[in-house]
Amino acid sequence: MKKYLTIFITLLLAVSVCGIVSHAAAPYETYTYSYTGKAQISPAAYEPEEEIVIQTGENKLLNNPNDIFYDKTSDRIFIADSGNDRILVTDPQLNVKAVLSEFSTKEKTETLKEPGGVFVNSKGYLYVADTKNARIVIFDKNLKFVKILPPLSTDVLPEGFAYTPTAVVTDNADNVYVVSKNTNMGII
Repeated sequence: MKKYLTIFITLLLAVSVCGIVSHAAAPYETYTYSYTGKAQISPAAYEPEEEIVIQTGENKLLNNPNDIFYDKTSDRIFIADSGNDRILVTDPQLNVKAVLSEFSTKEKTETLKEPGGVFVNSKGYLYVADTKNARIVIFDKNLKFVKILPPLSTDVLPEGFAYTPTAVVTDNADNVYVVSKNTNMGII
């Protein structure tokens, strides 16, 4: 008995001196920036459960997807696939139903350039923050072009302001709210 007690105390001392760390680590490091701009390691905000591959038929994988919106009325998911200059429209099982990368206006055929945000209002209209083209493009329920909202012209914004819309939403009164990359003055 004394022999087992000696072994137990020895193990207890070894554990207390060396310590045992037991935790599951994320498969990557996350970080944040301090107020001086220095990167600092931070706890993982979340850990991925699975990887999803969306097949478009064009053999293009998602490239820098920036926004996603689920429209419960039409039961469709809209993905701003910025790196491929397109909006993917899928069903809830992520089967691609449409790819929106170009559209026709009365004058010509236009293309999306790094679309950063998507939103569908209560009437089913799709609003796209067409980031690199510095505009908001509106489509109807059938993804047909409706109109372009050009950059806002106002004396509230500073001279030389570069309008770079990255996100868009509307309210029930159809007011449009835009987040632009190059402003710290709030939502436009």
